[in-house]
Amino acid sequence: MRSLLAGLWLTHSLFAVTETQHAFEFSTRIAEKVSLNLHSRFRTEPATQGIYQIRFGPIVTYRWKPRLSLIGGYYFGRQQAEDGDFVGGHRWFGGGESMLRRRPRWEVDVRGLIERFGPRNASDFTRYRGRVRWSARGRIAPFTSQELLADPSGFRSVRLAAGVRFQVSQQVQAEVGYFFEPRRRDVGPHRHMWTTLIHFRQRS
Repeated sequence: MRSLLAGLWLTHSLFAVTETQHAFEFSTRIAEKVSLNLHSRFRTEPATQGIYQIRFGPIVTYRWKPRLSLIGGYYFGRQQAEDGDFVGGHRWFGGGESMLRRRPRWEVDVRGLIERFGPRNASDFTRYRGRVRWSARGRIAPFTSQELLADPSGFRSVRLAAGVRFQVSQQVQAEVGYFFEPRRRDVGPHRHMWTTLIHFRQRS
């Protein structure tokens, strides 16, 4: 039985699409407990269409408790439609993030978000996200996470991720990573995603 399940999983992963995701962020503290993050990101599908999705927008984080923060934000995005044209859309989201355990060499945090999408070429819809992440602490820090995505129809996808974070300086942080995302059949094919992130933090 285990061999059969492993074979089915391998078959699904072999037929998955391969994409890349590249993000750039700038964050600054705007009040004692409030920070602003200006986020931008684009995705590519190198084998077929190059850049197919871009998004940007602000994220505000309020540190409500020492280990609990509230998150709210908005993205405007454009995505390539089947006819090759780029279609705009809006995304509003909110939720929270909590540090479950912190040790000198590692930490575990959880995050939950509710997102509302307003695409111009389709009906509005809601998506729910829940993530647990383990991260090492240090200038070179590996991390791994599992994120479940759902909508009113139930399970949508799961993202199984791993990567390495580099603390280049006090103001600059970089990440390289990968996630595999099995998706519900009507959402799209499974996918492999290679990711990069560069984060700039204003000097305090």
